[in-house]
Formats: sequence, structure tokens, C-alpha cells
Amino acid sequence: MTQADLQMLQSFVEDDPVISSEGGASLLHALTREFHCNTWFVLQDDHEIVMTRRGTRPGGCLADAMFSLLFNRVLTRRGSFRENGWAPKIPWSGKRDLVECSDFENAPLQVDAQDIIYADDLATCIVTSEAASLPRAVAHIAGEALDSLAEFGLSANLGPRKTAVLLCPAGVGAKSVREQVFFRNKGKLMVLRENAVTLDSVSSYKHLGSCLTHNSSMLAEIRAKMGVAKAAFHEGQRLIFCSGQICLRRRTSLFRTHVLAGLLTGAGAWPLLCESSWKIFEQGIYNMYRRLLRVPRQASQKISRWRILSYLDMPSPQDLVHTERLRFLGQLVRSGPDAVGPHGPVLDNWDSWTSLIRQHPGQWKGYIKRAGTWHLNQAKAEADFFGCVRACWQPVPPRAVAVAASEHCCVPCKIAFADFQSWAAHAAKAHKYRLVRHLQMFPRCCQAVAHDVEGLLPPLIAPDGPVQSHGLAGYRMPDFPDLPPPEDDFCPALLAALHEAEVRSDSEVFALVQGVIEPFPLLRQTVRTWAQQTTDPQRRAWGEDVLLCMQVDLLCDRVSNAARVDDEDAAMCFTPMIEGCSLNPMAPPLPSLVVGRVPEAKVNGYRPLSSPTWIRKGFETEECDLGCFACVVVDFPLPCAACSPFWRAMS
Repeated sequence: MTQADLQMLQSFVEDDPVISSEGGASLLHALTREFHCNTWFVLQDDHEIVMTRRGTRPGGCLADAMFSLLFNRVLTRRGSFRENGWAPKIPWSGKRDLVECSDFENAPLQVDAQDIIYADDLATCIVTSEAASLPRAVAHIAGEALDSLAEFGLSANLGPRKTAVLLCPAGVGAKSVREQVFFRNKGKLMVLRENAVTLDSVSSYKHLGSCLTHNSSMLAEIRAKMGVAKAAFHEGQRLIFCSGQICLRRRTSLFRTHVLAGLLTGAGAWPLLCESSWKIFEQGIYNMYRRLLRVPRQASQKISRWRILSYLDMPSPQDLVHTERLRFLGQLVRSGPDAVGPHGPVLDNWDSWTSLIRQHPGQWKGYIKRAGTWHLNQAKAEADFFGCVRACWQPVPPRAVAVAASEHCCVPCKIAFADFQSWAAHAAKAHKYRLVRHLQMFPRCCQAVAHDVEGLLPPLIAPDGPVQSHGLAGYRMPDFPDLPPPEDDFCPALLAALHEAEVRSDSEVFALVQGVIEPFPLLRQTVRTWAQQTTDPQRRAWGEDVLLCMQVDLLCDRVSNAARVDDEDAAMCFTPMIEGCSLNPMAPPLPSLVVGRVPEAKVNGYRPLSSPTWIRKGFETEECDLGCFACVVVDFPLPCAACSPFWRAMS
């Protein structure tokens, strides 16, 4: 260590001791000094005591400071690669606001983002002007870093999860680079030094608890975080989170501390999640929320999400992510580097908010908690409103599916299905049906395999290669003279059974078809193909008779479930069933009342035959007796301004 390093350590000891900042007494200073004088330690599987004469003992309070100084010298020895144009430069306008610097070339400032260091974890960012020079630049910098570590007695842990390369070639020549690195070299990158090493070029890497991917996808990150949360939840599910001996408020508090803390680590820096990522995140949180409620099996399982949030006093997944983003924004404003500039829409009065975050961080945290409480109360109001609506009205029954409108059915069970997915779920559960999906290339290939054409090579079974590798263009399929022209899909096993069987009637043909579990359109096409291929006129007639009988409405006597509703219908959580009231015939002819500005031509169908005329009144009219009218029609006007429901007030 140099003299400057020793002076820095001395300043750490004298100016920034932990005990002095907490008002420690002289006795504590003496004890601390004694603890760090003539220290010793014992190595694993060794009974000899080792005295510390140089450096620090493992776990000492000065070990981190000394390693930081040492690692800084390693990076200084490695040097910078800005002169080569490999260091990323982030354009910056010079102001810490939520405005993205749009003019990259003429930006006032450019911030270098070369090395990202935390303790002994180093992430080096490299960019090149051409995709072809990217592997050489990475290998050169990796060699410089490994040589610098070796000069100071340090070594890097090599491996796909330790020291690896996340290579993302783009632009002109990127395809050839991916072919060379990931296809020909199998994802290995050679680093030339005195003792040559090979680095793994991976598609994803877990760095400081976050999963980085080559395509910036958040699926791997969300799945990893959700896996950590589920593991923590399962660990204490029986004794803590789902225990009936602990009150609900206490269980939710422990859930926040032990489960959500691990799930939301780094969530403030997440970008906008895609639909698949958000679905995994949202469903995972609500599934754990439902388990916290401990809903009995005999009770109704139809509990809305608003009611779940109301019972638990827990924020929704949207509120959890928004809260973490606001906290992360506060950290960026107070102590974030210039290279980490938040991007997004401009906020009004940004300067006042910035001063509040910097000067009053506690007040900023209070605002975040208050906003979370407000949104929680909004969910409670929405749950109470729809609970009242469900108690007052019956829901609209699900739209039934007519048997004649169904295209899929299970012939042995005589059940009609609305779509292929519902039939496949029933067939897999009741008949052990499995869809063959290993032939996913070309229809002609599948047709050649189905006809058992000679000369086909066996399938190549090999381990999967790197994710970023791409398949090379193969040879075209040869022209087989015996292969028939492209035809509709059918079941080869059933077709062969029909040709080989000695059937004596159409009932035996239908029995063969009934014993095969395949999609109903596929069965019909197979029977049609058999009837066209057979040369026996009697067999052809039997096939046509079976096709006439193979109708969903003739074979099935019930429907599995209602048809799937549209996305717009699914968004409506509850639709009340409103039925018209039946009126007894009235002896005296009474007039009808219309309230509003609706034309009489549109409401003439509501007026009873005994009513001679309409009487129009406005909403400003005083109360009137409705007993002297045959019917009443009220036309509510549109609001004067755009508004939302009262249970969704503006924040």
C-alpha cells in the first residue's frame, strides 16, 4: 500500500469511527482498540492459530476499506479504454429532471459509464462502432483486467455464473458475429494471456441480485424475484402466514417484511413490464394474498381482488410498483450519479419537488405512505360498492352455448365444447390425451413422416445450444415421387385402422372412430379421406353415412360450459340482471310520463296501449305523484364534463 492509502485509512479510523458517531464512551474505544490489536484467526479444517501481522483478519472492520483501496489500484493499473472509443457515453443535459436528452450528438455534457463497481463485483460496459470488432474488444479488455488482478495477487472466478460475457451484437454484421461466437464457437470467447482462459458468452447473467438478459426482457427477472418470494412464503406458510393462531394484521406485517422485501428489491428501477411479465407478477402476488386470507373450502371462493385488498389492508401490485419507483426516484435525486438519469414525461413544478426530496426526505417518504393509504382506501370503497350491488341484484347468467354452435366434442362422453382448448383440457384429464408437437417444421415434412416415406433421416437429438445462436439454412426437402400433393390434416393411425379392419356395417366404422381420442374436425377429415381412398363402393357408402351422423348436435346431449367472454366483458366484474315488471291491466286510461329530452318516437314502444298520450317534464320539476301515470320513462343526460365513477376519485 502506498503512503496515500495509509493516510486514507488513518482518516477513516480517526474521522469516521462507528462508535464515535453513536456517542461511544472511552471504555468502548479501549475495547475496540484491544479487539483489533494482535488479532488471530483459525483456518477451516486447521487447528493452528494464525496471528495477523499483515493486512486484516477475515471479517475485520477495516477489511472492506482496504479491499476498496486495493481494487481501485487494480482498475487504475488496468487503465481506461476511452481512447479506443469503447467506453459508453451517455448524453446529459446537465439538469437532474425527468426530461430525456433527445439531441445525442449536440448534448451539453456526456457522462462516461465505463465501470460499475460494488464491493468486489465489477461490471464493465463496452460499445464498439462495428459489430465485427465487439468480440475482439471484449477479449482485449478481459485480458487486461485478468492480468491486472494477477499482479495484485487476486484471481477471478471463471464460470457462466461468475465471470462471463453478455454479448449483444447489433447493426451491420451482427448476424455473422452471432454465427461465429454462438454457433461455431459454442458461446465461448477466447482470452489470450500468459495462461489463456475461455469466457462463457451467456444470454442472461445475475448481477447484484438482478437478472440481466441480452434482449432486455424482464421475464427472467420477474420469474427469479417471484421464485424468491414463493420460497420465502412456503418456508413460513404453515407456521406463520397461514396459521390460524396468529391474527391477520400480524401475518400481513410479517408478509411485508419477509416476502415482499425480497420480491420488491430493485423494483423501483424496473422499466415498463410487458404483458407476460406483468401477468406473472400480478397473479403471483394475488395468489399469496388469497392464501393469507385462509378462505375455508366450504365457503365461496369467488372473492374479488378489491375485497382481498380490503380484508388484508395490503396495496395492489400496481401500487407496490409505483411506491418502489417513487422511492427509487428519491434515491436518484439525493445521491444518484449523473449517468443514471431518469427518463419519462415532464412533471409540473419539478424544481419544487426536487428541493423537497433533497431537503426533506422524511416528508417525501410520508407523501409516499399517504398515497399508498389513499389508493388502499379507494380499493376498499370499490369493494364496498360492488358488495352492495351484488347484495341488491342478481348477476346476469352466463351466456349459454348452443350445441349446434359448437365445433368440438368428445364422442365417448357426448359433451360439446366451445373451443379446442376446452376440449383438449377435458381430453387430457379424462382420456390422457397428449398433443404431438415435436414436428414443427413444414407441413410437407409432417406429411412425409405420416406416410412413412423411405430415405428420411432420423431426428437429431442434441443438447440445446446458446440462446442467441441461429440455425443455418439447411437443404431443401427432396421431391419424393410417391408423396401425394398437400392435403388436409388427418389421423394416420385411424386411417390405417379403417383400411385394415374387416368392417361389415357403418356401425362398426363408427365404433372404430369413437375409440380414437382426437379433435373432432380431425376425425371427420380422416373418415372423409378413408371414404375417398377406398375402392369398395359399399365401404364408401358407409363412410358417407358416418359423416352424416358425425354432427355435434346429433352426438352430444350437453355442453361443457359457457363460451369465453370477450376482454371487454371480462373487465366488467359484475353485471346486474334487470327484469321488466309486469303490470296488471288498468281500467282508466292514464297518460305516460317521460322525463328528459328523449324524442317521443324512441319511447313509443314503452307506452301501454291504454295510455293515450305522453306528458313531458324536466329534472328541475318539483315532486309529482307517479300514481296517475301508466308508465314512466327517464332519460338521464350525459355529464357536462368527462368524469370517472365516484369510487374511483382522482388522486
